[in-house]
Amino acid sequence: MAVDSTDRLALVNTADAADTDPAPERFVRRLDVDAPTDRYEPGGRPAKAVATRLDAYIKVGTRHERVVIDRLSTRGARFTGTLTLSPGQQVELGLTLDAATIAVRSEVVRVHALDLLTDEIAVHFVEAPERAVSRIEAFVAAQLA
Repeated sequence: MAVDSTDRLALVNTADAADTDPAPERFVRRLDVDAPTDRYEPGGRPAKAVATRLDAYIKVGTRHERVVIDRLSTRGARFTGTLTLSPGQQVELGLTLDAATIAVRSEVVRVHALDLLTDEIAVHFVEAPERAVSRIEAFVAAQLA
């Protein structure tokens, strides 16, 4: 079976299926499962991301917390923090680029508990002023150069 790089792949356990194969577990490739592995911008281009250590703040309602962004892309960011957040929650992320603080409205897309107090949180930029987008793009491009 030829697999194109645009096809989506998933491994499916067929051990529970009524199968005459004596193997206890067997995995097959299924191309019809929607399981993307790459993240794409609305224009269809992959988002460029860089590993970094940027000081930032997260604001949820009246609560503020200082965080350090460890991964920044043109579409979102990943950081660790102690605020209790859940996917879908709207937050404000403020990051400092070139001695200027940029505030970007974001949505929490992933929360991973690292320990009892600290979570790794990923956000997607929902509403970013054009000026903020151009600064983030310039920062990411400079880090990749």
